[in-house]
Amino acid sequence: MQAKFERLLRECRVPIGLLSNGYEARLVYAPHGESSGWLSFRVNDMASVSGRPIFDAFVMLLSRTRWFGVAPEQQLPAILAASRKRNADVTNDLSGQVFEALETLLAGFAAADERDAKSLLRAAIERGDEHLYAGLLSVLLRLVFLLYCEDRALLPVEHPMFSANYSLIGLFEQLQADFGKYPDTMQRRFGAYPRIVSLFRAVFLGVKHHDLDIPSRRGDLFDPNEYPFLEGWGPGGSAPINEPEARAAVQVPSVDDFTIYTVLDKLLYLDGQRLSYKALDVEQIGSVYEALMGFDVERLESPAVRIRLGSKKGAARVWLQTEKLLTTQRCNESVGCRKNMVLIKELRRRSLRRSPTPATPPKH
Repeated sequence: MQAKFERLLRECRVPIGLLSNGYEARLVYAPHGESSGWLSFRVNDMASVSGRPIFDAFVMLLSRTRWFGVAPEQQLPAILAASRKRNADVTNDLSGQVFEALETLLAGFAAADERDAKSLLRAAIERGDEHLYAGLLSVLLRLVFLLYCEDRALLPVEHPMFSANYSLIGLFEQLQADFGKYPDTMQRRFGAYPRIVSLFRAVFLGVKHHDLDIPSRRGDLFDPNEYPFLEGWGPGGSAPINEPEARAAVQVPSVDDFTIYTVLDKLLYLDGQRLSYKALDVEQIGSVYEALMGFDVERLESPAVRIRLGSKKGAARVWLQTEKLLTTQRCNESVGCRKNMVLIKELRRRSLRRSPTPATPPKH
């Protein structure tokens, strides 16, 4: 019934409609060529004493005054159009924060690779086909997908065992409390990422423990064989996931808790407010994914700056490594050559100034 009603609204070019089955009134917004949205008002809730605010909101939205007795920008069509625009802004802002989270995750994996001395990132880069970037991107997509599932109760979030050992929102709350108590030691603690890996494995393999039942989802997104460096094993062979002893023997990358806390913070908070993935539709999450496509990770041997070759939007960008310039530049004492050397030194100074620094704590 809902799908038919939305098609009717779109075909008739009437974006707003009211659908009811006698127990629930649903305000539907389905503009032509856009995704739909709806807001439900349960009759039993509005008929109760505690539900009077819901009934007041229902009247305020659909009364004659809201349509004809207020300024045009305060009428219901304008309010819904502004809400849709705000959703688009949320999508754009979320895409930017997810990209920042990806940069933070890359820095965390690089630090872990140096601590663990396994050279897994170098092997991932040498493999080509954007393997490293695609692997890090898959982590972010997995997290977004799981946060969406938790907010919509598609995972057993109410189960005590899941909440204490698997939930991403529960993990973030624990990290948030730890950061409030021990902010100086977060970068020397490494319990959060193994828990995330266990959640990825639980979704892929499934879990059956007493009354906790998570069906096996399989699929490419959570497949541990796709990006082995994420779980700390080499580029050859298959993931050791069949035997419990083999799974326990794998040493996952020592990504610190501060990195995971920062990544989850960027996924859960937008402009200081808690982001509800329940309010996002599939198209918006798809837009976040599209905004992150087309990038890659490149290893540079010296400080560098990135220069855009032209002022037009979309112009090509290249990395300019200062050490290579200094070693290959052949100059005499001419005025023009001295200017080139001044330019090179300035580029080097800027690149050092813009070199990555430790992430600052998130603020709310």
